Amino acid sequence: MINQKPVTPEFDLYRVDLIRAKLDDDDYTVDSLQIAGKIIDLELALSGNSRSA
Repeated sequence: MINQKPVTPEFDLYRVDLIRAKLDDDDYTVDSLQIAGKIIDLELALSGNSRSA
């Protein structure tokens, strides 16, 4: 039997706390163009294509 470690996502606790504080202060800005670009990249990657930057 292969001994595999459970996969857990890594995250920056400092960054999580920073975003949480900005949300609490109503000071968090969403970059919709960046999100859209990442969704496009994901869709292209899932389809086997890629886009040049």
